[in-house]
Amino acid sequence: MTEEGTLPQVDPCQDLRDRRDELGLQIRDLEELLPEALPHERPRIQKQIRDLQAEQRRVKSELDKCEQEAREEPGGNW
Repeated sequence: MTEEGTLPQVDPCQDLRDRRDELGLQIRDLEELLPEALPHERPRIQKQIRDLQAEQRRVKSELDKCEQEAREEPGGNW
């Protein structure tokens, strides 16, 4: 419970966590679709997976940085 007049602590990295998780779900869905895809569709799906994985790595890097900065801030115990 927060003291009156103060805001509850908010996770400054939540948007990055949400994006990382969403990318993970999209990757999983495409990986599950891949075996059932027609042969001519597989390269496009594989490229989508690679692109999403690259984006997920970028987001993960940003998340790591965000978490590190949050830990270093005074009162960063969210």
